[in-house]
Amino acid sequence: MSLVLGLVFFTLGGLSILAYFLGEEWPAYVSSNGNLMLGLALIVVGAIFLTGVMRFRSDMDGEAFLIVGCMVGLSISLVTLLALLADASEAYLLMSEDFVDWVPMDDFTPAMPMMIPCAAILWYKLREFKTVKRSSS
Repeated sequence: MSLVLGLVFFTLGGLSILAYFLGEEWPAYVSSNGNLMLGLALIVVGAIFLTGVMRFRSDMDGEAFLIVGCMVGLSISLVTLLALLADASEAYLLMSEDFVDWVPMDDFTPAMPMMIPCAAILWYKLREFKTVKRSSS
């Protein structure tokens, strides 16, 4: 699981950075308008997951990297979702002139759907940790 999430986050980060530099030539469905800092953050999350893979392969505890990677990935995804919601409220509730042509795809990033696997894995791993802790005491 750590390998798959690491590769996905690393790829999404790379695509976001490429979209930043290529601009209009980049397909809009891959990454919105490109965000350099978001791309770097996604690459860091991917590196956390891939470090966990190396720990798993050397028979060390890699679950900590999986949990931390999910927590960081979930927080980054939540921040991007909150930015989208803030722009949506400014466009549709406040009817701001700056957001007349705004559509939700302007702020959509591929990091947003990654909230689902990160939240599911984090919930499962923390429940597992709680069960192990309860049974050992």
